[in-house]
Amino acid sequence: MFAIYGTFVKKGCLCAYLRVQAFWIMTFINCMAIEREEPSLSEKKVSVFDHLMVPKHTLLNQDEVEKVLNKYRIKPYQLPKIRDSDPAAMAIQAQPGDIIKILRKSPTAGEAIAYRYVVEG
Repeated sequence: MFAIYGTFVKKGCLCAYLRVQAFWIMTFINCMAIEREEPSLSEKKVSVFDHLMVPKHTLLNQDEVEKVLNKYRIKPYQLPKIRDSDPAAMAIQAQPGDIIKILRKSPTAGEAIAYRYVVEG
């Protein structure tokens, strides 16, 4: 008798036992080698705005930009900055020089508005 992995096998059955083990090992290897279709890049992407903690971002058009700058009497570079590489800025396709309006839910104000100037980076 031989002990293989805690199992006792008689001398005559050793070849049969090893053949069964080899069969299962090869089956496992073949299953691992099967080519699986990778999802395309567009299928892998998840919208940043689907997350609960990400506020709504919108690009302002030129009229809205002028109103905001006149209201606060500032130049665009005086606004807080956001990089064009930021995931939310990339999702709305913001370019350097654009201004983004961010709407956040606030427990005290109900809705808080913030503006960001898009910079390269």
